[in-house]
Amino acid sequence: MFNALCATGALRITDPAQITVHLYGPGDRAVLSLGRERNWPVLLNDARPHTYARLQLGLDAVSVPELLVLAVHAGWLPKGEALAMLQRIGPITGAMLMQIATLAISQYP
Repeated sequence: MFNALCATGALRITDPAQITVHLYGPGDRAVLSLGRERNWPVLLNDARPHTYARLQLGLDAVSVPELLVLAVHAGWLPKGEALAMLQRIGPITGAMLMQIATLAISQYP
């Protein structure tokens, strides 16, 4: 899905001018720093940086599992593909986010 969104121009890969957030892993630090720098919404896999983005940085934040639920709901992504994507990101995604998204996606026909 990421590659498809990049191909349409809906997403583009960019880096922050400077890392200003020094918590979490390198990917989360870069995403949070870029969101803070440009006041952009952020897309994160883990509940802790997700919460930090919203509560400490005042950013709009969405998790990858939430995005998959929205994509299924909108009809952009079949349920089976979304569940397969959730399985692939499971090792790098917070368990609570995974459980909620899996339950939500499972409710769709």
